Amino acid sequence: MRFSQRISVGLLMAGFALLATGSVAWAGGLSQAASQGQQIFEQKCRACHTIGAGKLVGPDLMDVAQRRTADWITAFITNPQKVIDSGDADAIQLVKDFNGVVMPMVGLSNAEVAGVLEYLRNPGVAAAASA
Repeated sequence: MRFSQRISVGLLMAGFALLATGSVAWAGGLSQAASQGQQIFEQKCRACHTIGAGKLVGPDLMDVAQRRTADWITAFITNPQKVIDSGDADAIQLVKDFNGVVMPMVGLSNAEVAGVLEYLRNPGVAAAASA
């Protein structure tokens, strides 16, 4: 196999790997993971949270992925009470800020939480794609 053929095969394989993980953002919008995360957000989170439209029952999540670590967001979505019980200062402050209301466990799988996190990293792409 010639060098140029090996490069082409290598690039093709890398492209398939990116597609399989849902890590590629299509020209018109979100990656597969973020698109699924957006759907989950709309179904499970939108009743209590906005992205850029202010507080509801819970906080506005605009730029949350820049304000908190991915590990923190994942832990909080997965089991908010556990994060609060751990003594996490940010989680405790959220409870105070929202009059003692604690986010319920919504029962998302690890893959679903990862999709929501991916969506929260750049929800503006979804807004632009749907405009």
